[in-house]
Amino acid sequence: MVFYAIRLKNQPQVQFAASITMEITQEKHNIIDHREGILEFSFFTAPCGITADGKHFDVGSGNIITLVPSSLYTISLPEMGAQERSSFTLASAAVFSPQMTVEQFDTEAKMPEPELWDDPDMFFLPLISSLTEEEYQQAAALITSIIDIYAAGRPSSRWLCLSDFYELIALLDTALRNTVQAVSRERYQTGTRYYIRKARKYIEAHFCGPLTLSEVAAHLEISPGYLCSLYRAATGRTVIETIQYLRVQKLRSLISAEPEKTMRELCTQVGFRDVRYVQRLFKRYYGISMQQCRKIDRGVSLYHENPWEKSDLDHDIFYDTPHPDESEE
Repeated sequence: MVFYAIRLKNQPQVQFAASITMEITQEKHNIIDHREGILEFSFFTAPCGITADGKHFDVGSGNIITLVPSSLYTISLPEMGAQERSSFTLASAAVFSPQMTVEQFDTEAKMPEPELWDDPDMFFLPLISSLTEEEYQQAAALITSIIDIYAAGRPSSRWLCLSDFYELIALLDTALRNTVQAVSRERYQTGTRYYIRKARKYIEAHFCGPLTLSEVAAHLEISPGYLCSLYRAATGRTVIETIQYLRVQKLRSLISAEPEKTMRELCTQVGFRDVRYVQRLFKRYYGISMQQCRKIDRGVSLYHENPWEKSDLDHDIFYDTPHPDESEE
């Protein structure tokens, strides 16, 4: 969607306001070439096409067109055969503001910086509006009202026209902001899901190696800080916490699957280097140490026939003599 950021530096004046009804007998063109200081709003009661600075758009009969200064527009109506002849109405209202500034944006490419949206002197208007039926009827009524008041030529006409003009700007600006916010929200959510899925897949494939946040971010071609904030907001964990969690899960399964290996060997196998740190991490997740976990796997019971007698407690998991390779490091 093409839209404009506009700032009026002085009080605008109504330049023209008129409507015309004509028959569509052949393809018609209206070329509007770089009118300085003129901001125009139009609507058609028939579909048309508009080319703005070389880019073509199809316009339905329920759209408002905004034409800004310093741009070249070609508006064309469809060619119709003799059996299809019909009429259409074009209604336009324009104001003149010689020091108006205009910057063009596009939701598919260039978007305004956040501070520009918050500028109280800036308003945003679409080349082709995206309005609900109610909003379109309200906008068309405002343009028609400007035309009627301007044609009346009363002393108060100028101020009444400007009142409707500002109300029209407010309506189109609000509708555009809602549309752009919806597009941005959808892209953020879609982009977030894409990055989270891709990051998770890469982490699951490489967590047993010397994996870092920077490496995952480089694979996704985004900054580490951006990945960290996205990932934590979506999962409740940081990337590093996810790597640690997957390593500890893998370590727990290896303790059962490979009882012949020492804890140091298993820690190295899943990507850990500091065994003492792993001991604390493992206990945080499972509530017991790695050695106690291995004893459970070997069938050492936590239950006793006579739990109040010391002879039974001597064989409890917490008192059993560890294997030489299983002492806590």
